[in-house]
Amino acid sequence: RTCGLGLRFCPGHIGHIELSVPVYHPLLFSRMEKLLRSKCFFCHRFRASNVALAVCEASLWFLEAGRPDLVSVIQNIPQRVDAKERKKNGDQKEIPDRIQRLLGRARELAKGLKRWRTNNSYLMEKRREIINTFFSKIPKTCAHCGTISPKFKKDGPVKMFIFPISAKDRQSNVRSGLERTNTAAGFQEEGKQSQRLFYPNEAWEHLSRFYRLEHRLLDLLLPLSSRKGAMPRKGKKGYRAFFCRTLLVPPNKFRPTQFVGGIASDHAQNKSFQSILELDSKMRKSRQTRAMLVNSEEDDDEEEEESDDAMDAEEEEDEEDDEDEDENEDDDEDEDEDDDEEKEKQMKEANDQIKNDQRKNFLYTWLELQEKVNTLFDNQLGTRYGETLPPGIRQLLDKKPGLFRCNMMGKRVNYAARSVISP
Repeated sequence: RTCGLGLRFCPGHIGHIELSVPVYHPLLFSRMEKLLRSKCFFCHRFRASNVALAVCEASLWFLEAGRPDLVSVIQNIPQRVDAKERKKNGDQKEIPDRIQRLLGRARELAKGLKRWRTNNSYLMEKRREIINTFFSKIPKTCAHCGTISPKFKKDGPVKMFIFPISAKDRQSNVRSGLERTNTAAGFQEEGKQSQRLFYPNEAWEHLSRFYRLEHRLLDLLLPLSSRKGAMPRKGKKGYRAFFCRTLLVPPNKFRPTQFVGGIASDHAQNKSFQSILELDSKMRKSRQTRAMLVNSEEDDDEEEEESDDAMDAEEEEDEEDDEDEDENEDDDEDEDEDDDEEKEKQMKEANDQIKNDQRKNFLYTWLELQEKVNTLFDNQLGTRYGETLPPGIRQLLDKKPGLFRCNMMGKRVNYAARSVISP
């Protein structure tokens, strides 16, 4: 279906590009890294204690309800459980009764809220202080499962590296009886103990489990889903805001053909979309070839098993007839078996080399796609020095030549009290 206005009067329509793999959202990359640093990679919760989580949630709700006085009250309460409460609860680590009551009161006040109320400088500064204090006090060891998570290092706006856990911390985690889920299966090299690239599909998996358990507090800390000041209600799917799976393509009307010296050329934004489409098509083909290789290996294994069974049956039938074979024939058969094993070994090494090359090419293409998406949003996020990049969305809107100040705001006129003062 179209608008039916024809080529002359059609205003153009919005399109989209569906990516085959997720990439990081360039404007939310630093926030995502902050969340990954604060979560446990074993139980997929905040590493902070239940008391700290309750205090942070109640403080933020009190601010939204316009009660900053209760924020200071709940933060001054001792966060340790008294001896009487421990005996009453059977020596379990529970939230103190007073904090629990204030948290219930904060949630009751939150039910009547429909819009954000931290709209003045004092409340906004108080909110930033609460959030920064919460993240700064997150311990290294998880307060829920007692394990130690790996560390991260951000390398620009394109990629992130994860460091292996030390031997001492690994032994401590083994004693806890928990194992970290391998979300990089098929990409990481087996037995590699140095730092490695943290893939976007890994971050997708970890954040999905994180939001599944902590979505109530995460929506308060990072209200990414609010519209026109409304309260966030994204819930367990809020992690999708940190990734780009679909890119919006503006209509052709806003990407006209440009003429420079009488020569027609494409709009600068078209070049960015074209490079993204080419890289995405390359990744789709690479994934298809990887899938075909895996399927062919499975088929070969099944055929080998069937052939081995058939050979075993034939050997059992021929055992009675081959009792009087010569020693020379036995030696020839041993040499043939050695040659076959050597050929199989060489074929396996060649296949492994092909797989490694394909995996590396796939990852390099993934990183290049991430960089192209970043420069589509903001060309200052490019990591290649000396390369002339087309203007991104930010450059089309930002500063004096941007859409707002140049096209949508009032124009300056002569004799408007702007003159040069000279001696």
